[in-house]
Formats: sequence, structure tokens, C-alpha cells
Amino acid sequence: MRGARLLEGADAEPLLSQCRQMASEMEALRASEQRHRALVGEDVGGARAAESEDPSTRAQCLRGIESALAALGAEDVDEPAAAAIMRAAEDARAREEEMHERLNEAAAREEEMRERLDEAAAREEEMHERLDEAAAREEELRERLDEAAAREEEMHERLARLPHARRNCASGWRGCR
Repeated sequence: MRGARLLEGADAEPLLSQCRQMASEMEALRASEQRHRALVGEDVGGARAAESEDPSTRAQCLRGIESALAALGAEDVDEPAAAAIMRAAEDARAREEEMHERLNEAAAREEEMRERLDEAAAREEEMHERLDEAAAREEELRERLDEAAAREEEMHERLARLPHARRNCASGWRGCR
């Protein structure tokens, strides 16, 4: 998920460009209001302060800007709203980039751990194969030993049946049982 948070109502425009657009619109509204006040002879000073109850476009715009500043995490600021929005948006963008860097680092660590895990699993599989081979060889050796023991027993029986072997057995020859 790449991109900044989006304000409500905007389809795919990143927050920073939305803030820039809002700042330029606000400056245009402010200039228009100042021209209007100059034409009707009203005092233009204090243009930034608007009451929350004021239903004018300017007050609504300022409330929207304050809302944008709050969404960006900006505290009470003594700079013009447009500059505050731009600064807060840049700060948010920097935080987002830092988070993306950290996410990329974590993804790289995860990939490295997966590779290590795959290597360990391959070594484990190899060890299981070796153990299975060793068990098969052990079983084969046991069968050979059993066959050798059976042949030895058969040889003892044959030797015992031979006439001269009986003498050797009587004399305590160790091949007899």
C-alpha cells in the first residue's frame, strides 16, 4: 500500500497534493475577500481569525484547514495556515517515507529469515534421508548377521554329524556346542 492517507471525497489524490490545492484555493479566497473588503471599505486586518459560528465561506474554509492541520497532527501554529498545512503535509510525507523504509528493512529481514529457514529445512530433510539410509543399512546388517548365525548353527550341526568331529567335540573343541 503505497501513498499517503486520502481525505474524504478524494478518489486517488495524495494528501500532500490535496493540501497544496487547498492552500492555493485558500489563498485565492483570501485575496478575493481582501479585494471585496477593500471595495466596500471594510478593515482587512485580522483576516485569519474567524468564529466557528460564522457561516461564511471563509470561516468554513478556515475550519477545513484547521481540520486538515489536526488530521496531519499539527499543533497550534503561529504561521499562516497555508504554510502550516504545507509543513505538516511535508512532515507527514517524511514520516510516511521513514515508515516505508522501516517496512522495506523489515521485509528484507523477513526474506533473509525465510531463506535461513528454507536452508535449515533442507538440512533437516537431508538428515532425515541419511537417518533413513542408516536405518536401512542397519536392518540389512541385522539380516546378514541373522543369516550368518543361521549358517553357523547349520555348520555346527553338520560338524557334529561327522565322525571325526565327534572326537573333537568330546575333546572340548570350541567349534562344538
